[in-house]
Amino acid sequence: MTYKNRLLANGTGVSVINSKMSYLRMLFLYAINNNLYFAENPFEKVKISTKSKIKQMTPSYKEFSDDDLKSIFEEVGYKDFMKKSDYYWLPIMGLYTGARLEELASLRLEQVYEEDGIWVFDIERAKNANSIRKVPLHKNLVQSK
Repeated sequence: MTYKNRLLANGTGVSVINSKMSYLRMLFLYAINNNLYFAENPFEKVKISTKSKIKQMTPSYKEFSDDDLKSIFEEVGYKDFMKKSDYYWLPIMGLYTGARLEELASLRLEQVYEEDGIWVFDIERAKNANSIRKVPLHKNLVQSK
């Protein structure tokens, strides 16, 4: 269903999509029962049952290639463009840690510390409970200035 796929692509929630599909299902059922539509109900089995099915149906982001990353983080251009320290460090920390930029931007100084000889930052507030974690700092980050 193109309409359902468009809703998914726009980030519409599961309950909203299922509600819209239910209305359309009932509309076509009314039309069929009153001899106004002479085919099967096109919305009879159209719904999304779980969030995991949405993930399967929506395209994921294409990851950056090595050439893309070299182009983005090319030293001279990157340093010139990223003059503010937070502009400079957040993308690099994201690259080396895989942490969300929002998580990195909300870090406080006391959340960065050395533990058993390894520098880490402690993500205490995150998108969900499974995202609360300690992330080791890559040696390149520790040695960078």
